[in-house]
This record gives sequence, structure tokens and C-alpha cells, in this order.
Amino acid sequence: MIKRAPRAPFMNFHYAHRGLFDNASDAPENSLLAFQKAIDAGYGMELDVQLSKDDKLVIFHDATLKRMCGVEGNV
Repeated sequence: MIKRAPRAPFMNFHYAHRGLFDNASDAPENSLLAFQKAIDAGYGMELDVQLSKDDKLVIFHDATLKRMCGVEGNV
């Protein structure tokens, strides 16, 4: 049987997935502005941390650059 940590302490909060973003504005997902907007709204945040091809930590959701950057290539 898997023992899970209690979730109740987290249930009464709102969370901004990848920040409080709008990809059509100046606050795209996982951007500093999207994170600041989430903070200003009082939200907790979820974000994605990956290791890039050149061994740098990056905040990026997808495995490829296609959806967000419009170019072919891996993160």
C-alpha cells in the first residue's frame, strides 16, 4: 500500500499552472511576468524545471521548442 502525504493543507489555495499566464500577451507561460502576476493575485505556483541539452536548468514545460517558440528542436 502506498502511503500518501496529507493533501488537506493544500486544498484551500489557488494555484497558477506555469504562472498566471496568457500566451497572447506579455506574460507567456513560465515567464517571470507570469510568476509575478500569480504572486500579485495571491496564487501558489506550479512550474516545470528541465535540464537543457547543454546542462543548464531551464523553466520550460514542453520537451521541444515547437509550440512555444515555433522552431524545431529539443530543449
